Amino acid sequence: MAGPLPTLITTPVSFTAAKVNTFPVNEESRWPTFTPQDVNLKLQTSTAEPTYLPPIASVFDQNPPTSNQMRQDSRIMATPDPAAPATGGVKRKLGGRPKSSAPKRYKSNGPTKLRKGREVETKLSMDVWELILSFCPSTFLFRARQINKSFHRALIYESAWKKNRIQNNGEDMPNPLPGMKEWDYVNLLEGLGCMDCKNPKTRKCYWAFQKRWCKECLAKNTMKGSTTGNVIDKYPQLSNCIPHAVVDSWGNYESAGSYQRDWQRVGHGQHKIFLNTAVTKVVKELEDFLANTTAENEERTEEDMNKWYEAKEVENHELMKKIQEIENWDEKTKRDKISKGAQHKADRIIYFQEKAMSMTPPLGPAALDLIPAYKRSIDISRPPNDRSWKALLPKLEKERVAAEEAVATELRLRTELEESLKLKRRYESILSRRRDMDTPDQQALLRLADEVLEELREERCLGKIADEDLALVVLRNVRSKYYDIVQQTASGVRGGYRLLIDDARMVFEMKILPIISAWDDQGRSKKAQLFKCPGCARSDVQMRYNFKALFAHLKSKHSYELGDFRIFHRNHLPLGVDFPYCDVEWPVNLPILAEHHVATGKWNPDDDSPYERAPLATRHMGPVISVFERRHVNLDSGYPGAEFIDNIMHVAKLLHGTRLGSKYQTQIALRFAAAKYSDFTKTRLSPPMECFEELRLALIRGEYFYLFDQFRCGACSASDNNPRLSKFANRGHQLAELVHHYRWTHEPDRWTRDMMVMPSETELWHALTAPGMEGALEAFEGLFILDGAKGN
Repeated sequence: MAGPLPTLITTPVSFTAAKVNTFPVNEESRWPTFTPQDVNLKLQTSTAEPTYLPPIASVFDQNPPTSNQMRQDSRIMATPDPAAPATGGVKRKLGGRPKSSAPKRYKSNGPTKLRKGREVETKLSMDVWELILSFCPSTFLFRARQINKSFHRALIYESAWKKNRIQNNGEDMPNPLPGMKEWDYVNLLEGLGCMDCKNPKTRKCYWAFQKRWCKECLAKNTMKGSTTGNVIDKYPQLSNCIPHAVVDSWGNYESAGSYQRDWQRVGHGQHKIFLNTAVTKVVKELEDFLANTTAENEERTEEDMNKWYEAKEVENHELMKKIQEIENWDEKTKRDKISKGAQHKADRIIYFQEKAMSMTPPLGPAALDLIPAYKRSIDISRPPNDRSWKALLPKLEKERVAAEEAVATELRLRTELEESLKLKRRYESILSRRRDMDTPDQQALLRLADEVLEELREERCLGKIADEDLALVVLRNVRSKYYDIVQQTASGVRGGYRLLIDDARMVFEMKILPIISAWDDQGRSKKAQLFKCPGCARSDVQMRYNFKALFAHLKSKHSYELGDFRIFHRNHLPLGVDFPYCDVEWPVNLPILAEHHVATGKWNPDDDSPYERAPLATRHMGPVISVFERRHVNLDSGYPGAEFIDNIMHVAKLLHGTRLGSKYQTQIALRFAAAKYSDFTKTRLSPPMECFEELRLALIRGEYFYLFDQFRCGACSASDNNPRLSKFANRGHQLAELVHHYRWTHEPDRWTRDMMVMPSETELWHALTAPGMEGALEAFEGLFILDGAKGN
C-alpha cells in the first residue's frame, strides 16, 4: 500500500469465551485468519487476478479511505511482482484474474467457534470507554485514570467526571462550588481519610470549609467566635464576611451557617466557628484596605468601610447559599440511604423467615434468631434475593440442630414455672446475704487481696505493671493464691468455698478501684478502669466498658446467641440484676480484655496461658529528669520583662519550624515570659488576665494557632472530683473558653502556674533530646542558660 494504516487511540480488552476455534485457511473454514499487513503482502505477491480490497484496519476506522488513496492502492496491487511464480502461460488482465483460475469456495460450518482457554483481543475507542465509565461508581474513576495513559488523558477533562456524577446522582444534584474541580467534588462526597492527619477512617465532610477532617483536626484548624477576641469587638461586621459553621456546646458540627433544613436538631448549634486561615486572610485584607488611603482623605471614612463590608457580605452570602444547598442535598441523600438500608434489613428478616419455614422440616423464627449467621445476614443493608438465601442456607443447616435444642430448652424452662421461682428466690437469698460483703468467706478473700497487693508493693511490681493491666493482673493473682491455699488445706483435694464472679467484682471495687482512683491524672485513672469485650470482634469500632457495664453487656448482647458466652444466660434473675454474678463461678480466664488485647469473638474460660502484658508507658521508665534544673532564664534574650506578649511571640518565632510538639512549645514560651515578668516585678504574681485579648490577636496575626490550644484546666485536675468541673479537667479546650472558665472559677493571680496542665519536665526533656530536635534544643539552651553562664 502507499501509506501506513490509519490508527485510533484504542485500548485492548481481553475476554475468554467458552469455546474457541482457530481460523485456518482450508476448505472447512469460511474466513481465513489474517492481519492487515498479511492482506497487503498477499495482494502484492499473489498470482491470482488482482481485485481491490480495502485495508482491513479501515473497517474499524471512523474515517473511510479517500479516493486518492484507493486509486493509489489499486495501482500497487494491480502491478505484478517480478519475483512471483509463473501463472502457467495464461495472459492476465489488469483488474481481472486468469480464465483458468476459478474462485475458491469455502465450506461454511455456521458461526465462528471460539476455543476455551484462548483470549481474544479486540479494541474499543475511548468514546466507548467514556460511555462505560459514566456508569461506573464515582470512586472508581480515581483508579481508572491510573490504568494507562489513554485513560489518564480521557479523565483529565471535567466533562467525563460530570457525566458520571449526573448518571449516579441525577440531574437535581447541585453543581460544584465556583472554582472547585469535579474530581475534588467527588472526593469530598465519597472519599475517605482526614485531609490533615491522614486518619483513614474519617468520613465526615465539613462543607462550610470544604474539608474532610476528624474531630481533632476540626478543633485545631478552626476557632470559635469568642476566640477571635477584640478583632470582632473592634470590627463587629467582620463575622458576616467570613464563611462559618455552627457547632453545639461540645464542639459537634451542626451545619454550614444557620438555615432551615429537615434534619436540624432542636436546641443545638448555638456557637459559630471560623476557619483560622480565613480569619487571618480577612483581617489582613481589612488592614490593607485601611492602610491604602484615598487621595482626598487621609483616612478611610465610615462610608468607605460600609461599602467594603457590603461587598464582602454579599460575596459571603452567595457562597454560603451554595454551600448550604450542597450540604443539604448531601445530608438528605445520606439519610435516604440509611432509611433504605433499614428497610432492606426489615425485608431480609421477612424474606429469610419465610424461606426458613419452607425448609424440611421448617425452621422457626425462635431458632433462627439464635443462629449467628442469620443475625449477621439480616444486618446487611441490601435487598434480599435468592443468591443471598443460597449463601445462608448451608450455615442454617449446620447450626439448626443446636439452635432448635436451645429453643426446646428455653421453652422447657419457661414451662417449669415453679422451678424458676425457686431459683429466683435462691438467688435473692444469696444476693441479700452477700450484699453487705461481711460473710466469713468474703472477709477472708478481701484479706487475701490485701496480701497480694502488699506482696506486689514489696517486690516493687506495681510500678512495673501497665495501667491497663493492673486490675487483671491483681485479680489473676488473687484467684491463683486462693485456690493454692484451698488445695493445700484440703490435702490435694479441691473443695471448700468456690469463688464466684461476684467475688471478682468485690475485689475490684473494694481493693483495686481505690488505688486507680487515687492517681492524680484523672484521664489516666479513667482509662485504667475501662475494658474491651472479647465477644465484639469488629476492627473498626471497639467500645470500652467499666467492670459492671462489661458484664451487663455480655449478658444482654452475647448470652442469647450460641457460643462461648451462653453460660451467662439466665431467666430467673431478680428485677434490677443485670448479670448473674452469684450464679457463675470465677473462671481462670475472666471475659475481660485490656486495651492492647485483640477481641476474636471467642472466649475460653479455662485458658490458663500466661497473661500478655502491655509495654510500660514512658512515665514508668527511667529516672525523673528536671529540664530546668540548674538553669535560669536568659535576661538578655527577647524583650524587657514587662513585655509579656512580645516575649511569648519571641519564643514562638524561635521554635517555629521545629518538630517540637505544640504543648512543649507553649510550655517553654510561657515559662520564659513568666520568668522575665517575675524578674521585672520582683513577685511571683502572674500578668493580668486582660493580656489574653492582645495575645489572641498576636497569635492570629502570626499564624501560631497551635499555641495555647486544647489544654485541660490544671486547677480543676488537681481538685477533688467535682461533676461541675469535670468538663475542663478531662478534655482540652480552646484558649478563650479556658480563660473564661479560669477567670470566674479560680484565682486569676496564679494562672501562669495553674491554668493549664503542662507536660512534666521529664517528658519535655525526652522531647527535646529526641532525634531530629537539635534546633529546638539549641533554642531552649539559648532561652534558659546554665547557672554561672552569661547570656548573649
